[in-house]
Amino acid sequence: MPKAAFSPDAVRKAIERLPVQSTKDVKEMRRRGEANRLPDLIDACDAELAKRPIEYDGDTAARMLVAEGVVENFDLASATRYAFSQVLQASEEERRILAWIAANPGGSYADALKAYGKGDLSLAIGHLVYDRFGCFRRFVKDHEDQSSVLIQKERGQGSVRYTLRPEVLPVLSDLGLI
Repeated sequence: MPKAAFSPDAVRKAIERLPVQSTKDVKEMRRRGEANRLPDLIDACDAELAKRPIEYDGDTAARMLVAEGVVENFDLASATRYAFSQVLQASEEERRILAWIAANPGGSYADALKAYGKGDLSLAIGHLVYDRFGCFRRFVKDHEDQSSVLIQKERGQGSVRYTLRPEVLPVLSDLGLI
């Protein structure tokens, strides 16, 4: 007979809480699931952890879940508008990166790095989606880096070339980001 803490109802409630828990707490819940041989809980924890590109605290997890719910039926353009107007305004660095890519479609990483002027360009490009991930989660394909949701990347000959996706270009322009 299972312990009261791990009754089917308790496991169901624990699974329901996972989306708003910190990544640390989800990992701890998974450990407890393993220790108590609770495959449903383990599977639910694994699924939640797989959705997260970053270590979330509880507040971030809740914000990402809300954003995900709002954009659930949005196309990429509408989700982009919501992400950059309602979830998090673009920083000056993000504006500079986006403006450069828009003005230089197919521009190389080396040229973008010169224009950006810092060594953390890849990280900054990644944060375009990373910081607004709840809005873009369903658009990220398996084995695709997050920023490829907004930026087409052509890789070859030791370089990457960047072009904004056509569906987000008008939105970013309307928002005054490019």
